[in-house]
Amino acid sequence: MDYSANIPIHFADIIETVREQKLTELNLSSPPGTKDEDQLHRIPLEVLKFSWLKKLDLTGNNIEYIPESIGNLANLNKLLLGKNNLQELPGSIGKLTKLNTLVLGFNKIKTLPKSIGKLSELTCLFLNSNLKRSQY
Repeated sequence: MDYSANIPIHFADIIETVREQKLTELNLSSPPGTKDEDQLHRIPLEVLKFSWLKKLDLTGNNIEYIPESIGNLANLNKLLLGKNNLQELPGSIGKLTKLNTLVLGFNKIKTLPKSIGKLSELTCLFLNSNLKRSQY
């Protein structure tokens, strides 16, 4: 499998294992203090094809954009995107109807898409420490 130069090699190895063994949980988080070049700057497109995933942890990276194809992860019940640089979520987030936990804290999100209302199983939504809307 060919992975972009933007994906650190240790992540590429983990992704390959998940693909081969169809593991249901994928942790691509970066601990505090991780060098920028060792963090993810985008979600690897291969991961967005893993429809069997139930948990995806991308905490503590440098991700700025979530592609519409996130909606392909139909079995996802936990999505952890805290401590990134996200400014918005795609409308396809509403396709994740099994999602019960969505962590978005410590990003730059100002608004959520209307489709978030379709997440009928959602019981935990973390939005702490995002940008506040101006009151002017």
